[in-house]
Amino acid sequence: MKHKQLILFITGFLGLFGAFTDVLGGDAPDAHAELRGQLTGVIVQASNIERSIDFYTGVIGLKTVGRVERDGKLVEIMLSSSGKFLDGMMLTLQVAKAGGPAVAEVVNKAGSLIFMVPSNDFYKERLTAAGYSVREEDVSHLYSSDPDGYPIMFYQLDPRILSSVKKG
Repeated sequence: MKHKQLILFITGFLGLFGAFTDVLGGDAPDAHAELRGQLTGVIVQASNIERSIDFYTGVIGLKTVGRVERDGKLVEIMLSSSGKFLDGMMLTLQVAKAGGPAVAEVVNKAGSLIFMVPSNDFYKERLTAAGYSVREEDVSHLYSSDPDGYPIMFYQLDPRILSSVKKG
């Protein structure tokens, strides 16, 4: 009788172990493929988070999709173009940490934030109206920076690309 119970235990354990490894990416079909290797966002340290929120929501047009507070103080806010959490890329603004690297040091090491847009003229008008400088490299590339100096590039997509994406 003990031998039969041991076999049942081992069989059950192996079944449970197999199901567990499937979830973690074993040999079974990958039920979580859409979550693996997907870049979901970028974090920007802000010296003045309210000023950065105003820039990214008011000038750029991103929408707030989440906020994190500690001890009643805002420490991070999540933004997206769709207004939905984890629907495309998200930009997370965090309050620069006291004792951490200065925002200027981080900015100097950062690459550019890139927004692919249907019209650079729209953003050029919004940025200049809000007092931000812009530089046009050519018809497709517009450059500016956020309140902390993070470089931003607006890349105007070719209308032929946009129309093929909308059809597909």
